[in-house]
Amino acid sequence: MSNLANKYHQSLLPVITISAALMGLADALYLTTSHYQGKAVVCSIVEGCSVVLSSPWASFFGLPVSLIGAVYYGVILLLIVWYLSNRSAAFLQILLAISTVGFIASLGFLYLQIFVLTAFCEFCLLSLVTTTIIWISVLVQTYRPGDTMIT
Repeated sequence: MSNLANKYHQSLLPVITISAALMGLADALYLTTSHYQGKAVVCSIVEGCSVVLSSPWASFFGLPVSLIGAVYYGVILLLIVWYLSNRSAAFLQILLAISTVGFIASLGFLYLQIFVLTAFCEFCLLSLVTTTIIWISVLVQTYRPGDTMIT
């Protein structure tokens, strides 16, 4: 990879990762706030938000999955900041592990929407997209020898 392409790659990955995490956090906070305020979530792209968000899979040990998602995105943001401060490969490995769990969970929720509920929630799908972007970004960063998230 040329020096210019490498520098672009190094500066773009954290921007992509942080942007996706912020988008996911906003999405999860919207769903969590709506849940606790008892407000219906308005779906404008797909139909089925109410089916998905009122299903038994919308909560985990009594907590809305969206709240767990908000914590997930907050942890991802915190780890990115720590990584950028320290350049420690350990933080990158932790980021990879946590984002892998988030990605697998998102795939599980997609499976539920497709095959169990036969209904879709656009906010849940947005979370799948943001989690996938985070996971791929961290995965690429972890396994590109000589690259760091930022120089």
